[in-house]
Amino acid sequence: MPSVRLCLRAELLPAPYDSMATELLQEYIYLRISISTVDLTRMDERKQINKTTNEIQNKIWNVAMLAADKDPRPVTTGYFISSLNEVIDARGERNAILKRHVPEVILFLLFMVFITTGAIMGYSAGLGMKRA
Repeated sequence: MPSVRLCLRAELLPAPYDSMATELLQEYIYLRISISTVDLTRMDERKQINKTTNEIQNKIWNVAMLAADKDPRPVTTGYFISSLNEVIDARGERNAILKRHVPEVILFLLFMVFITTGAIMGYSAGLGMKRA
């Protein structure tokens, strides 16, 4: 669970960036949970949540960059940035998976082939006077 690690590693950031990152992460997690409850057919609502999620993600990244400028040690800010990258990648992978599906045109063509094949088999069985 990259988001849990990220929340824990936000505490390693120097003040005031630790509290800023924690607040933004709580909002980010809330948005990620809320989009999982939205039906895939409600595209406008999903787009709005994704837009807000992108904005929060950019704010978290900006906080990480400011914290890295103040404290460039890899053990503190480096771990946070590494975990943030994992969270961003996980979201990208999930969005890509949701967009992968069989196009409706292909399903329609398969259905038409199924119906046509059945009709041809029925017609040929009728001509031969026997059941298949």
